[in-house]
Amino acid sequence: MCYGIICLLFISCRMHTIKDRGSRINDKGDINMNSLLVINDEVYGDLPRDQVEDSLGLLPMWVAEYSINAVEGVTESLVEHMEYCYGFGSLIKFDGEVLDNGNYKSAYEEDEDLPWIGKIHTKDGWAYFYRYAITALPTEDGYFLTRMD
Repeated sequence: MCYGIICLLFISCRMHTIKDRGSRINDKGDINMNSLLVINDEVYGDLPRDQVEDSLGLLPMWVAEYSINAVEGVTESLVEHMEYCYGFGSLIKFDGEVLDNGNYKSAYEEDEDLPWIGKIHTKDGWAYFYRYAITALPTEDGYFLTRMD
């Protein structure tokens, strides 16, 4: 709990240092998630948007921060950025794949495919967020699938 609060304060401080980024950053320096995060309305359209966003935790904020940093010339990969923000060492890569429609297909036949909840476009492609904190981070050779809970 304490670590999460520290992360929020750190992100808030970092985001307040970013000035004049158009409609994606408001006049307070905060990220406007409505302009970045796409919600899968086909599956989750009957739920209030703020509840869907809240269910994703900090993950979309970290991906949005990566996108803003990329515009500023930061060269770390999205996986490296997410490892840094997560703060618990290296992320563990999952087997499976991202289907053409963005859904997650597990490497285990008994697992059902997971529809994406939300997605954010990055310079590398779409980053997808699924139930169980499963996250698909775009890379040069496909996706890095992991769980970040």
